[in-house]
Amino acid sequence: MSTLGFLVMIRLNVLLLVSRFALVASSIGMLSTISHGNERFVSGFEDLPLMRGMTEATESNVAFDTVHGRVLVSFAQSSEGEEKIIAFYKEALSQLGWKFNGDGEFLRGEEILTIDFLPDGDYLAIRFSLEPR
Repeated sequence: MSTLGFLVMIRLNVLLLVSRFALVASSIGMLSTISHGNERFVSGFEDLPLMRGMTEATESNVAFDTVHGRVLVSFAQSSEGEEKIIAFYKEALSQLGWKFNGDGEFLRGEEILTIDFLPDGDYLAIRFSLEPR
């Protein structure tokens, strides 16, 4: 296996492990809301707003640096639907220089921010992933 293939495999395994932990954390009530003054941001992200009504699973956050840039993964939970959440982030992130690329993907500079949705009972678990292009 090539070095690149090995690194991709490790990253995917870490993301899968974090996804599983976040779902367990949300089901046992380990969710919290992060705020900074009147504005709320997703933990680990300097300028990723946390949509009103979302709760964040801070215990499941992952952050590390690679030779190509930083990798951040955070999870939140919401009772809102995917369309409303994507509409919120399209508007909020465009004001911060992000460009929507479809399929929950936003581009800015040399980074990609992906917003994925995972069903979690009556709620949606939302995964925010930032990685280098």
